[in-house]
Amino acid sequence: MISERYRERPMRWMTTVELCEHFHITRSTLNRKAKKHDWKSKYEPHPQGGRRKLYAVPEEQIDMETEPEPEPVQEPEEHEEPESVSAEVPALMDETIPDLRPKHNEPMHYQEQAHLRAQLCDEVLDVLSRADSKTEAWKTIVDAYNDRRFMPELYVVEGHRGERTLRRWVRTYVEGGRNARSLMRSYTVAEATRKVTDTEQNFLLHLLLSPNRVAVGSAIRKLKQMETLEKLESPSSERTLRRWCEEWRDSHKPEWNLLRNGKKSLKETGILSVLRSDDIEVGDVWVADGHKLAFDILDPATGKPRRMMMIMFFDWASRYPVGASLAVSEDSQHILLALRNGIMHWGGRPKYVYFDNGKAFRSKLFNKQWEKHDLSKELEGIFPRLGIGVAFAKAYNARAKVVERFFRT
Repeated sequence: MISERYRERPMRWMTTVELCEHFHITRSTLNRKAKKHDWKSKYEPHPQGGRRKLYAVPEEQIDMETEPEPEPVQEPEEHEEPESVSAEVPALMDETIPDLRPKHNEPMHYQEQAHLRAQLCDEVLDVLSRADSKTEAWKTIVDAYNDRRFMPELYVVEGHRGERTLRRWVRTYVEGGRNARSLMRSYTVAEATRKVTDTEQNFLLHLLLSPNRVAVGSAIRKLKQMETLEKLESPSSERTLRRWCEEWRDSHKPEWNLLRNGKKSLKETGILSVLRSDDIEVGDVWVADGHKLAFDILDPATGKPRRMMMIMFFDWASRYPVGASLAVSEDSQHILLALRNGIMHWGGRPKYVYFDNGKAFRSKLFNKQWEKHDLSKELEGIFPRLGIGVAFAKAYNARAKVVERFFRT
């Protein structure tokens, strides 16, 4: 039954698509709007098949939404500012401040998959460079791959692939400068839908990231006071602003602790570096750690079976084990042997080594400053002599070392 008020007003039947385009709103907003104004609806066959929904919208509402009357501009009244509120508004952007927006890292299995693809491309390019007939070589490579005779670990991840796909991988790898990241699958992270304007974000960060250690609630109250004084606009609610501040704090803990509490607090909280793994090049940082094997080996000294300790140097960026040694326990001699094996196998030295917090890894043989000592009397400070930086992991924090993932510990 038609409402009484529709009998006195002319109406226009419009589809949902026309109404959404007319009012610049979504379908869910249109449904709420139709329910609020009690619009009558009906269904009719769609010209392209199926059916479509129409609403009976009063003409006056359409005209009112289309041509709004300009409201008179009112001059803001004079307000006396409270003593606790400053009339200065921080700059919206300072070029000297680094970009602290969160960076989304690709999942680990995407990185491992890209490295496997790169390994396949290197092997294919090597085979093609020595082949007399590239057509026959490609056919042999594709057959060997799909039969799991060539790169079976990649076949487990990728499955059956044709020659066209393998050629595309090789072409992309070469065009990307033989960088494994060029073969990584596209990974997009849904951006947060929290509606906090840039003005609000900069104002809150200006207050929160300071040695004064302003509380989140105090910063939000000052922002709302500035809105009351008409110094800036703040359309977000206090609850939304608090959630945004807490999310920013949790995703930027190094910056939060450094700018609010100083370097001492940054070290005490166990955050060792602001450097991200994406900024590390292959071969720059090696991670060293020891792991007791899960099987017995005959001890060459006693001839009895025992579980040996594997000491490994692991490249951070490529997740590649560069050098290792077997020992009864973690001692300086076998750590030095693992380092020697890694340098000889890799063909170069790393810039930094990230060590375990164990006693053997803190030996003066490796990290003691050697300038004031006579090297002919004692061999000290191997890493300072080689020009390699050293950092130690926090105690009881195994997740700080990527090599633990290789050991599955």
